[in-house]
Amino acid sequence: MSAMPKFTKENYFSLSKEYFLESIKDNSFLQKLFTDMDKILPVYNTIQYSCMYDDYIEISNFIGYSPNYKNNILIGFCRPAITHEIGHLVELDDISRIFKKDFGIPYAPEKFIRSSAKGFFCALAREQRVYSLEDIMNNAKSRSKFENPMWEFMAADRCPFGKFTKIEQVKDWLQSIIQQTFTNWDRDRIEFEWFRRLGMLKEKLI
Repeated sequence: MSAMPKFTKENYFSLSKEYFLESIKDNSFLQKLFTDMDKILPVYNTIQYSCMYDDYIEISNFIGYSPNYKNNILIGFCRPAITHEIGHLVELDDISRIFKKDFGIPYAPEKFIRSSAKGFFCALAREQRVYSLEDIMNNAKSRSKFENPMWEFMAADRCPFGKFTKIEQVKDWLQSIIQQTFTNWDRDRIEFEWFRRLGMLKEKLI
């Protein structure tokens, strides 16, 4: 892949898309999702993932996704951020959340660390589903969120809770979520939901 280009305020959006398309040449599925994207609707890079953050500080009230910023959809044009945000977009049961910044998911690390057991395990289940969808998109071996020790530590710190009396039960639960996600989803379904939901977003932008 070519070296990261120099971004300026004038060329930021065009270069970020150009660099992104170069970065996904090894993934035919992602290429398919972004073929002729400009004919569908504008999808630009979120500023937080670039060196231009200071120049666009006014949009810092979201992290990875904004459904309508100055008539553009902003989503992270870098990897692995892009597959993560696609995963969130396609897996939401509550469609109304695709019209909210960061899909209505509050991002406050200091609050998340102190979150309730119920809130934490809901977040863990959601992030595991998205993690597995990323693996499907990347044609990769399934992974557990507990590969990041922070998640396992926080889960253990909240046990016992509900049906969980020990961390081993949480690990088994995560494996069941992985299995269910791989059973219920494939690239065809991800592609269908991606374009279906982009169509809904386009209607809001017009």
